Amino acid sequence: TPNIDAMADQGMIFTRNCVTTSICWISRNTLATGLYAAVHKTVRLPGREMFNKTVPWLETLYPLLKQNGYYTGLVGKWHAQQPAEFMKETFDHHRFYMGDHWMHRGGKRRHVTDLNGEDALTFLRRRPKDKKFALTVSFFATHAVDGNLSNPYQPMPESLGLYSNVTIPRPQTATEE
Repeated sequence: TPNIDAMADQGMIFTRNCVTTSICWISRNTLATGLYAAVHKTVRLPGREMFNKTVPWLETLYPLLKQNGYYTGLVGKWHAQQPAEFMKETFDHHRFYMGDHWMHRGGKRRHVTDLNGEDALTFLRRRPKDKKFALTVSFFATHAVDGNLSNPYQPMPESLGLYSNVTIPRPQTATEE
C-alpha cells in the first residue's frame, strides 16, 4: 500500500474518531458534504432534492472528485435519491443496493456482501489505468433489515460461526415504532 502510506505521511491520521450521527443516510450525507447533520439538515430521505437544498449537489464530495479528473464509483448502500442527471454527472460506475441482504444475480441467490465485493472488483478491473480514481464501497449487510424484528441481521452463512458464542443484546430502540 505505498500510495496509502504516502497519503498518511503527507496528511493526517485520525486515531480517535466517531460518527456524530450513526444513521446510514444521514452519515453518508455528512461524508458527502463535510457538514454535521445539524447543518446539512438531512434527517429524512428528501424528495427529489439532495441534502434538502442546503448544499448544491455539484459542490459535494463525489461530483467534485469527478470534476477534478477522477474516475468515480460507488457500490453498495446508497439509500438516497438517484436523479439520473446527478448520477451521470457524479459516478462513472455505480451499483446501489437497498433493502435485501439476499439477491438474485446470474440465476443464483447471493448475499449482498459477496455482491458488494464483486462490484468493487469490477470497478477496479474496468477503470481506466491512466486516470486517478475514487471508489466508495458501502457494505450494506451491516444494516439491519428494517421492519424484521425477528431476524434483523442476516449475515453470510460463513460468518455465523464468528458469533456462535456471543450474545448480542437487542437495542432498546429496536421496536416496531
